[in-house]
Amino acid sequence: LHTFTVSVQEAAIAQESILQIVPNPSDGQTMALLHIRGTTSVPVELDIVDATGTILHHILNEILPTGEHSIPLPMIETSGTYFCRLRTATSQQIVRMVTIR
Repeated sequence: LHTFTVSVQEAAIAQESILQIVPNPSDGQTMALLHIRGTTSVPVELDIVDATGTILHHILNEILPTGEHSIPLPMIETSGTYFCRLRTATSQQIVRMVTIR
């Protein structure tokens, strides 16, 4: 069981990357848009978690090159508020995502 504390601040600007979720709120397919800054590739971990910090979906754990990346997220069948968490070696960003069914 992996948990973490969800901060009130949803989307602190990360040093190496910026995360956006589109569309948000969503009633269907959702995409994570990542912008990796810098001059070198960075290790990236992307998860969908609930309000308790439990990982619902482990999306990505790999090294990504700098630039723009579009990553399809799995559909969540239950309406509610969830969080997409992006981790790099030096930062973490959490973005709230709302699912409407």
